[in-house]
Amino acid sequence: MGKSSIADELVQITLSAPDAEATTVTGTGIDIKDFDGSIKITQLVGTITGGSSPTLNGKIQDSDEQGSNFVDVPGAVFAEVDTSDTDLSISLSTRSVKRFIRYVGTIAGSPTSIDMAASAVGIHQLST
Repeated sequence: MGKSSIADELVQITLSAPDAEATTVTGTGIDIKDFDGSIKITQLVGTITGGSSPTLNGKIQDSDEQGSNFVDVPGAVFAEVDTSDTDLSISLSTRSVKRFIRYVGTIAGSPTSIDMAASAVGIHQLST
């Protein structure tokens, strides 16, 4: 991790807003060029309701562009979730990914809904 200074701050960014989901979730690309070192990404799962064998498989994708060409980041996957109240985290080096990242949560089975969200926390370099 790079040296932090008084001009840096710990910042949380939303990759997938909290919501009840029944189909795959694809977040918007987030620009991480001003983040230094590692970022911790957390997938939060609340209640999984109804259906037949519902699962959630979350991963992180990256791209040099905001709107397109996102690809899976090798190793940036969360363990499959099939039970309520499961929070999982992974860490990524900002130097090992492209400028934009996004969260993709693939929902399988036939849940009525999965309460979920994803966020990232890291050191953001402020302009001085």
